[in-house]
Amino acid sequence: MEAELTLVKTMLNTILTHQELTRLDEFFHPAFIAVLNGENINRTRYIERLTDLKTSNADITDLKIRDLFWSEKGAVTAHYIALITPENGRIDQVDVLALWQFKAGKLIFVNEVAWPLSPVAADFAADCTFIHQYII
Repeated sequence: MEAELTLVKTMLNTILTHQELTRLDEFFHPAFIAVLNGENINRTRYIERLTDLKTSNADITDLKIRDLFWSEKGAVTAHYIALITPENGRIDQVDVLALWQFKAGKLIFVNEVAWPLSPVAADFAADCTFIHQYII
């Protein structure tokens, strides 16, 4: 129980916030797959998206974990908010709800839904595009 929760916290901090992509093999199972906002992607495509985020001018400047739950079946559910500063310098907030499953101590599956929190109305379409390009 505690191992999975600690792994998720460490993974979020290492991979998303600090973007230490050379450490991916520590956290991700070779057979990893993801469903991100309804889109199925494999490990290679997921890593490409993380790499695209790292090489973009957008930074995840803060990640606030709101809730983190472990189930008896070994899955972890998390709710977190990522503060992202894209190249225009405006801080965007992205709300994420995720379910992670593990195999042999590594992440093998994630089902994640992300949506913008700010700016809420005026730039919703732009934020959806940003999420699609950088998060999923």
